[in-house]
Amino acid sequence: MQIASILSHTPTWVWTLLAYLLWRGVRALRAREISPSRTLVLPMIFLAWALFGMFAELSNWAAALMAFIIGIGIGFSGGWTNATRLPPASFNRTSGLVWRPGSATTLVLVIVAFVTKYLLSVALAMHPDLGADTGFAAVFGGISGLVDGAFWGGTVQQFRSAFAARAVSA
Repeated sequence: MQIASILSHTPTWVWTLLAYLLWRGVRALRAREISPSRTLVLPMIFLAWALFGMFAELSNWAAALMAFIIGIGIGFSGGWTNATRLPPASFNRTSGLVWRPGSATTLVLVIVAFVTKYLLSVALAMHPDLGADTGFAAVFGGISGLVDGAFWGGTVQQFRSAFAARAVSA
């Protein structure tokens, strides 16, 4: 199948999601204040996308889920470690917002996540039998877990630093 054909058969919502993810990634390049709930949007999107993909697109979801759990643990650790290298987040009691430093991490993660998920979905569309393949399911789940874990690790570490500073100043 040619690339043009693959791209033309991609649903519009996929390109809309890519635009939204890139927009969020570019915004994360600079320091900003954001509500604690909005900070959770990208980790939740990737968690829902991963779980939906595993249960809807794979018949061997057990292998995918096992790899996802392992991947999320590894990714969480990496995301946490990366976030500790950034200036600490802080909580503004007056506005109720969390100040987060700018970083390319979010942009890199959304690009890696989107490209890998897209390629895996294209492979499944072209070869539906891969949904039952244990190795493919493990790769699918593992990559999803790594990326989502990195989002969660960085977010939790930034929350920890923001609210630990709040407790000290109280």
